[in-house]
Amino acid sequence: MAISRGRSKVSVGSRDVVQPRSIFAAVNGGLVIGRVQIDSMGHDTSWVRLVKLENVLDPRPALSP
Repeated sequence: MAISRGRSKVSVGSRDVVQPRSIFAAVNGGLVIGRVQIDSMGHDTSWVRLVKLENVLDPRPALSP
C-alpha cells in the first residue's frame, strides 16, 4: 500500500469485521511505516487516512554497485 497525506484505498471492509475509525499499522516488508485510520468503508474496501507517520521509505530504486 502506498501511503500519502490524503486518503488511500485498502482491501478490508465490513465483511472483515472492521469498524469505522479503527486504526491499523501500515507495514511494508516488515517495517511499520505508520498508522492509518478507517474514514469510510464498504463491504470489501475501505478508505483510510494517515494518522501517524513512523518511518519514511526512499522511493528511489536501489543502485547496483
